[in-house]
Amino acid sequence: MVSLQPMSAEGFDRWWSRVWTEYRAELIAAGSTEAAADENISQNLSAVYPDGQLAPGNHVFDVINREDVVGCVWLADRGDEWFIYDIEVTESLRGRGMGRATMQAIEQFVRGRGGTRIGLSVFGHNATAQKLYLSEGYEITRLSMMKKLN
Repeated sequence: MVSLQPMSAEGFDRWWSRVWTEYRAELIAAGSTEAAADENISQNLSAVYPDGQLAPGNHVFDVINREDVVGCVWLADRGDEWFIYDIEVTESLRGRGMGRATMQAIEQFVRGRGGTRIGLSVFGHNATAQKLYLSEGYEITRLSMMKKLN
């Protein structure tokens, strides 16, 4: 139903600036301070984007349905295990099977490159994504919890 196509340079530039802004907001919504969120992003950027380009093994794709871009995916090759850093489906298309089809396209891509496992992280407040991942056979391998004290 969908395929993964390498993202264009201009698409990457738009996505790259947006993904970190959204990740920062998610970290803060999950309980991080602004300073902690900024430090997290700084550490991640130095690991995945040294010298102003993606580190080897990182792949950023547009998700294509027929000829239309319906989302994007960022995967990292970690040997046998691959990691999904980012997966997005266009908001107006959510709930129409695009997320599930994207997960299946990722699985096909990773298997085709010898990967045997796929990992990801999901914020606790994203129940819709959690439900999708669990229904696709992902298992919870660790769980962090927090209580906000007023």
